[in-house]
Amino acid sequence: MFLSKRAYGVYYLFYKDETTNTFRKVSTKSKRKSEANKFMLSFKESINKPTIIDTPLFDLSFLKSEVINYTTTNCYQYSSIQIYKRVIDDLIKIIGNKTLQDIIPNDIEKFKNERIKTVAATTVNIEIRTLKSMFNIGVRFGFMKSNPASTIKQILSIQKERLSFNENEIKLFLNVIPASKFKNIIIFGLLSGCRLDEILNLQWKDLTLNEKFIVIRNKANFKTKTGKIRTIPISENLYNLIITIKQCKDKNSGEDFIFPNNKGKKYCKSYISRTFKKYVRQASLPANFHFHCLRHTFLSTLAKNGVPIYHLKELAGHASIKTTEIYLHAITDDLRQAVEKINIKV
Repeated sequence: MFLSKRAYGVYYLFYKDETTNTFRKVSTKSKRKSEANKFMLSFKESINKPTIIDTPLFDLSFLKSEVINYTTTNCYQYSSIQIYKRVIDDLIKIIGNKTLQDIIPNDIEKFKNERIKTVAATTVNIEIRTLKSMFNIGVRFGFMKSNPASTIKQILSIQKERLSFNENEIKLFLNVIPASKFKNIIIFGLLSGCRLDEILNLQWKDLTLNEKFIVIRNKANFKTKTGKIRTIPISENLYNLIITIKQCKDKNSGEDFIFPNNKGKKYCKSYISRTFKKYVRQASLPANFHFHCLRHTFLSTLAKNGVPIYHLKELAGHASIKTTEIYLHAITDDLRQAVEKINIKV
């Protein structure tokens, strides 16, 4: 049994679990060695008491720390790590900082019932999947015996239509946006089908202008949604936009972002989303339009023009062909309009 100072200066107690013959650790929750030593003495006394056989030692705060360490070490996306932090914090607010062995499925149901009062069913379902994943990590590392969220069912939610702009809506929208970096981001999204995260993380080194390709790759602070690298051909219109942006810059280092803010740093996603919504209102377009609709517009337009579904899948970077199949509704809508033109009298 010994003490070791971990991240942020907190001391952890490492001890051997005689029942499993493996080493475990528990936070002393102190940065002072004197207090950590007192914790170790108290801990020794507690495990030496014959009446205490299987005292739970790990709580939700401890699990949060371990999950964040694990996800960071294994290069999870920054946004995913933030979701883990938020979900476990919300769980602690609702059921308290329980020891892991004391958490039961009803606690997760309580969490689900409370969250649905303030957020959408889709969000709650993401949170349930996140909890299942976190508790699986706890079980794998030996912090708990079973996953209390494993039997929890997700909330049945109605699938929402994937909104996309029609030609007139695109014109209306672009007309209200003044010439700016923001407008270039919008046009880039329309012409490339890239996700917002992908666009904001693009650097000049990711473009091969001679061969007209964009490479969406993993980086130190960015991971693609599927973890895979994909290549997107640059159309003539997109190429002209990129050249215009390039010519407006004094220098173009490969490490520079294509769409930097005024400080030369990466734009914040929330800023782009808020600005997008502002111009949606100015153009009197449906309030439920959001930035991702540009991607839907790109893929729906290609589907309408007969691009094979497997080509769409590669351009979109979808992990499954089932996701791409959703865009086939665009073809169905066109066919419906076509049959309405039948004017045979019967």
